[in-house]
Amino acid sequence: MASRKHSTYNSVCFVRRKNAAKNEKNILFLVLGDDRSWAEDLFRLDHDVFISPEPKRAAVDLALMAKYCDDIILTASASTFGFWGAYLAKKATVYYNAESYDFRTKHDADVFLPHWIPLNLSGNTLDENTKKTAGHYYTKLVEVV
Repeated sequence: MASRKHSTYNSVCFVRRKNAAKNEKNILFLVLGDDRSWAEDLFRLDHDVFISPEPKRAAVDLALMAKYCDDIILTASASTFGFWGAYLAKKATVYYNAESYDFRTKHDADVFLPHWIPLNLSGNTLDENTKKTAGHYYTKLVEVV
């Protein structure tokens, strides 16, 4: 499933708030993907968002994710590009869109690393499901926008 505007934007707002709560400064969001115009339209008013200029440079984008990203948001969770970028970024906190992955046919542990954090968007509330034990979650609700 492709990234959806509402869940993508709210996921960025969620991570922005988490970093602000930790007094993180000079945060820059790097948007990587194959639809630059979609991303430009979505983030046109956000001054802390940089959109990758050329979607055909996957190797460079993967290297940027692996070396420089502290947080990664997988908005299209079935994306192999996103998976490998997040996997290679060993020190990053990784959030994935649990709504864009078909959990009816696969268990999340088959695809996502145990320390990756699933996010669910419902209305204007984003749920950060933090794993207690395999397959069991508790939910933290965070109001966005």
